[in-house]
Amino acid sequence: MTPGGGPGSTGRVPVRSLLTIAAATGALAVAAWLLPASVHVVSWPRSGPQRIAVLAPLIRLWLLLAVAAAIVAVAVVSSWRSPGALSRVAHSTAPLTWLWTWTVPYWPWLPDRLPLLVAGSGPLRWGIGALALAGVMARLACVSPLASWADLCRRLLERRSARWVVFVVSLVLYTTLGVRASSLTGLGGDEPHYLVITRSLIADGDLAIENNHANGDYRRFFNGELRPDYLQRGANGVIYSIHAPGLSVWLIPGYVLARGLGAVLTMCLLAALASTALYEAARIVAGPLAAWLTWASVGLTVPFIPHAWAIYPEMAGAAIVGWGVVWLLEERQASAAQWLWRGFCLSWLPWLHTKFSVLLAGAALCLVWRIRREPRLVASLAVPIAVSGVAWLAFFYVIYGVWDPQAPYGGYAARFVRIENIPRSLLGQMFDQKFGLLVYAPIYALVGPGLLAAFRETRWRTLSLAAATVAAVYIISSARLHMWWGGSSAPARFLVPVAPLVAPLLALGVDRALTAVRARRSAGATAWVLAAVVSVLVAIGGAIGAERLLLFSEPHGVARLLALAQGSAPVTAAAPTFTQEAWGGTTAPPRPLARRTWRGDHRRRGLRTSRVEWHQSRRPATRHVRRDGRGAGVIVLSGRSRGV
Repeated sequence: MTPGGGPGSTGRVPVRSLLTIAAATGALAVAAWLLPASVHVVSWPRSGPQRIAVLAPLIRLWLLLAVAAAIVAVAVVSSWRSPGALSRVAHSTAPLTWLWTWTVPYWPWLPDRLPLLVAGSGPLRWGIGALALAGVMARLACVSPLASWADLCRRLLERRSARWVVFVVSLVLYTTLGVRASSLTGLGGDEPHYLVITRSLIADGDLAIENNHANGDYRRFFNGELRPDYLQRGANGVIYSIHAPGLSVWLIPGYVLARGLGAVLTMCLLAALASTALYEAARIVAGPLAAWLTWASVGLTVPFIPHAWAIYPEMAGAAIVGWGVVWLLEERQASAAQWLWRGFCLSWLPWLHTKFSVLLAGAALCLVWRIRREPRLVASLAVPIAVSGVAWLAFFYVIYGVWDPQAPYGGYAARFVRIENIPRSLLGQMFDQKFGLLVYAPIYALVGPGLLAAFRETRWRTLSLAAATVAAVYIISSARLHMWWGGSSAPARFLVPVAPLVAPLLALGVDRALTAVRARRSAGATAWVLAAVVSVLVAIGGAIGAERLLLFSEPHGVARLLALAQGSAPVTAAAPTFTQEAWGGTTAPPRPLARRTWRGDHRRRGLRTSRVEWHQSRRPATRHVRRDGRGAGVIVLSGRSRGV
C-alpha cells in the first residue's frame, strides 16, 4: 500500500462515505416506491385523525432496495481501489438523503400527533425532491470536469456587462409569463381602471372618465361591466378616477401600439428595469455572485412575480426606487445633468400613488445627504422634485378645490387609514396565509442576517441602513390602511417598492450564506438553499398555473396555493390569516390541532401508544396496519394504487 492511499492503491474502507451512499440510494429507492402513494384523512374524531395510506406493492419496494444494495456493493468494491473518488461520490449524492422525509406521513405515530405532517404526501414532496436535485447539481458543479465549466460561467457572469444579461433575461421571462397570464385570465381588480384613464387621455385629452364609462370604451380591453371607480366628484361635479394618473401616462405608448397587451408589456419593461437595478445595487454591496443570487431571490419570487406584469403602480415605483438605491450606493460621482435627470425620475413617485410620497421624501433625503458637499448637485436634484411637488398639490386644488392629496378619497381615509390598523397589517403582510410575504417567499428571512452583517460592514453600514429605514417607514405608513392586502391582488403587493430598498441587506445575507457554503456549515447552507428553492418554486409554479389563480386568493377565504399543496392535511386551517376584522381570534389553530384535543385530552384519558398488528387481507397484495387502543387511528396500507 502506498502511503497516500491515492488511485491505484488500497486502504481502509471509507465507512462514512459508504454509509452516505447507502442512505442516499436507499432514500432514492424508497422515494421511487412512494411515487404513486398517498395518504388520506378519512375522519377526524376528538381522539385524533384516522388515515388511509395507499401504497404500491411491497415487491416493488424490495426490488428497488435490491438495486440500491447492489449499488452499495459496487461502492464497497470500488472503495479498495479509489477511496478518494468514493468520498467525492458520497459528497455529491448526500442531498438525496433528504428524500427520506417522504416517508414521514406514513409513519404510524408521529403524524397522528402532528397532523400537518400529512401534507408531506401531497405536492409539497415535489418541492423536497427539487431541493434534493438542486443540491446534487450544485455539488456536481464543483467536481471536475464540470468545475471548469462552472468556473467559466462564473467568470462570464462576473463581467460588468452582466447587467444587460440581467435585463434581457428578466424582460424575456416576465414577458413570457405575463403574456400567458394575460391571455388566460385577462385584466382584473383595478387594472382596467388605470387603462380607462389612459384611454381618456388619448381620446379626450383629459382625466374625466364618466363619458368613457358611459361610452363603453373599456370594452376594448375588458370583458364585462365596469363602473367608474371614484369616491369624490371633482369641484365641477365631474367624475375623476380615484387612481393617480402617473401610471396611466406611462402606459400611453404601449396602449397605442397594442391596447391591453401593450400595457402588460410596458409593465414587463418596468419590471426588468427594476430587476436590473436591484442586481446592480447587490453587485456594489456584495459582489457579482451574491448579486446574481439576490436577483434570483427577488426577481424570480413573490412579490415581483406576478406583479411584474400586473397593471398596478407598485412595479413602476419599484423601478424608480431601485435605481435610487443604485445612485445612493455607487462610488462614481455623476454630473449635474445626471442629477437633474435623477430628480425628475424621483419626482414621478407621488404621481404614481399618494403613498409613494413617503418614498420620495426618504430617497431625496438620503441622496441629498450623499451629495451634501456639492451644492450644485443638490440643487440639480432638488429643483425638479420641488417643481413637481408644487404641481402635484396644485393638481388636487384644480380638480377638487383643496390642496389635499387625500381629497379623491373623501371620508374614506379618515375612516379606514388609522394607526390602530398597523399591528394587524404588519402581521398580515408577513405571515398571512393568503398575502404574507414570508409565506410565499421565505428567502426574505435573509434580510435579518443581512441587517446584522450591515452593522459589521463599515463601508456600507450607513447607506444600507438608511435604505432599510426608508423601507420601514413606508411599510408602517402603508400599514395604516385596514385593507392591507390591497384588494384583488397577489401576495404582498404593497411591499413591491420595498424590495429594491432591502436588496443590499438581502445581498449581504446571501453573502453570509455563501460563506457558510464555502465553510461547509451544513445548517446555514441548507436553510438558505431551502428558502431559495421554495421561494422560486412557489412563484414560478404559481405563475405557470395562472389559469387556476394559484397566487390569487379571496380575502376572506383560504390560500389557493396552500389548499392545493396541503393534500389531506389541515394546513389552511392551521395557517394564520389576518384579513378578518377580529383577527386576534383567527390565528388560533382549529380544534383538531389544539393542544387540549390531541395532547391534553389524551393525557387526561390516560391513553398510551398502541401496538401495531399486521393482518393478511383477503385482497391480494394488500396489508392492513391496525392500531388498537382507545382514540387511536386506523391506517390501511393498500397494495394497489387504486385501492381507495
